[in-house]
Amino acid sequence: METVKANIIQAMLSTTYKIALQIAEAIYFLSKKEFPERWKILAHSLASFLKGDSNMYEKEHVVLKTLLKIFKKFVNNKTIYILFYNRYEYSERSDPLYEEIILVCDENHDIFLNYVQILITKLCNTQMKSEENMNNLKLLKTCLKIFYCLNFQVFYSFV
Repeated sequence: METVKANIIQAMLSTTYKIALQIAEAIYFLSKKEFPERWKILAHSLASFLKGDSNMYEKEHVVLKTLLKIFKKFVNNKTIYILFYNRYEYSERSDPLYEEIILVCDENHDIFLNYVQILITKLCNTQMKSEENMNNLKLLKTCLKIFYCLNFQVFYSFV
């Protein structure tokens, strides 16, 4: 299992987009059983590939979609379903849940902040092609969904 966990992310990033999406599903299923107890570095390993490189749109998109799928477990199904997610798991407020959210945020907040700043800077650049701007908007939208998932338990009483 350790060999699979050590190599699956690199395999996802070194293949075509469609195959990468399938490997991302495998990472998600592994994360349901292994993250964070037995795979503490998963989120950081994925987030460390977010550099804001225009030539890496598909790979960054797969990484963000994988992170979003993993982090959706922090979101309460009954409220979010009404908003925009079809989530089948229910996460109740608890100390272990908060510890997991804190672990993810502490290890990755700088990476996410820098990445979002790069995306916003690119979007403010009027010299960019419209297709590149659309790609950056999609990446930014996925980042915002990730932020929402990581902060949902705090905002729950206001939703």
